[in-house]
Amino acid sequence: MIKVLICEDQKILLDGIASALSCDKEIEVAGKLTDASKITEFLNKTKVDVLLTDVCTEDGNNSLDFIGQAKKLFPALKIVVMTGLPEISF
Repeated sequence: MIKVLICEDQKILLDGIASALSCDKEIEVAGKLTDASKITEFLNKTKVDVLLTDVCTEDGNNSLDFIGQAKKLFPALKIVVMTGLPEISF
């Protein structure tokens, strides 16, 4: 079972991704967040294999500011960063 944490501030997209992933019997959505600043706190409480996160999240938080710390604490964590923004200068 692959445990996935999703971080996306748009609720309809967050729920849609979670629903799509839940259709796969080998994937468990371990959690859904809207604010990237909560990623490390969640990972400290729940074992997750994959973090799927949007770049821009709630309260103006940029997930790129938080995933480095998450990767240091959990080196085996796989991270997928997504964005709908046309600019790739992050």
